[in-house]
Amino acid sequence: MGTARWPPPARDTAIAVVITVIAVFAAYGEAHPTTPGAYFTGGHHLPHTPTAALLLVVLGGAALAWRQRYPRLVVCVATAATIAYSLPGYVNGVVLLLPAIGLVTVATQFPVRQSVTWAIAVTIVLSAATAANNPLGRYSGGFWIIPANDAVALFVGIAIANRAYVHSARIQAARQAARDAQRRVDE
Repeated sequence: MGTARWPPPARDTAIAVVITVIAVFAAYGEAHPTTPGAYFTGGHHLPHTPTAALLLVVLGGAALAWRQRYPRLVVCVATAATIAYSLPGYVNGVVLLLPAIGLVTVATQFPVRQSVTWAIAVTIVLSAATAANNPLGRYSGGFWIIPANDAVALFVGIAIANRAYVHSARIQAARQAARDAQRRVDE
């Protein structure tokens, strides 16, 4: 990786700040719906989500600032923060997006097999953490969104990587054609 710089690039920091702010407000909104009775029925109750729990959302979002430099570590941190947020039974809808954003970056920087392995592992641990104490019922709410969410993240990352590869191949081909043309002129 070469020399590691502590502060992430300004662009990545700005993106992480925007994502984190949106995630914190959305997580707060999920924890305080205007009509809780519409979602929490059949013996399920709206869990009290302390403001301190939102610090886990901040942690998962802030880690995204380093996603280009340390993608696998960022996925681990965002996943750990999401698990810590999910296990007490807080409504975890938006928080599930933080590891997915990290998975997009993993899929852009690593081979497909490794990316698929990471996506499967993240999906399994997030599903287990969500099912353990899901306030909407064991297999309700965000539980079924997790595999779809992570699959979309994986496919988006692979598509981005493929597009970059095709673009690079076109540039390489154009350079080679220019060298061949110059060689013919020189001959």
